[in-house]
Amino acid sequence: MSNHHDNLSSDNLENDDAFLERELGLAARGIELVKLEGRVFLRFSGEVQYEGLRVPYRLVPARGVLAKPSKWRKMDLLARRELVEERTDQKDLQRLHLEAEEFVRDIAEDADQFGWDPMLFLDVLDELETSEPAEYVFQRISQRLTHAVEREEEERHAART
Repeated sequence: MSNHHDNLSSDNLENDDAFLERELGLAARGIELVKLEGRVFLRFSGEVQYEGLRVPYRLVPARGVLAKPSKWRKMDLLARRELVEERTDQKDLQRLHLEAEEFVRDIAEDADQFGWDPMLFLDVLDELETSEPAEYVFQRISQRLTHAVEREEEERHAART
């Protein structure tokens, strides 16, 4: 007779992760435990309100990537629980929210200078399915805005000549 724990199947691992999510109340705190793109990571959800804008987000915090799936599978439930608890404390949630607020403010102000709807750039914060930490997502969106500004300036210059 084989011991149930000697033969950890992916179903058991999924059950352990679902148990962890329930036990730690992650969903109620706007936190998801996700496996995607060869990573196991945490994604925090929230909303920034700025000058009438309501910008929902689902972002991976700086310390949100937990492990590669192979390493995650080798960790026992207690080790996984400790790691998730360590990375989901209130300071981590607040830090990401402050970073998101600052980013939304900057993008909204820059977009406003050109009369653009900032949500053209910001709506992706709630739609992205990526394991990249928020800082990289912010960089990509900032680059999109910078390129749009450059194109607008080129078009204005071309119209004058």
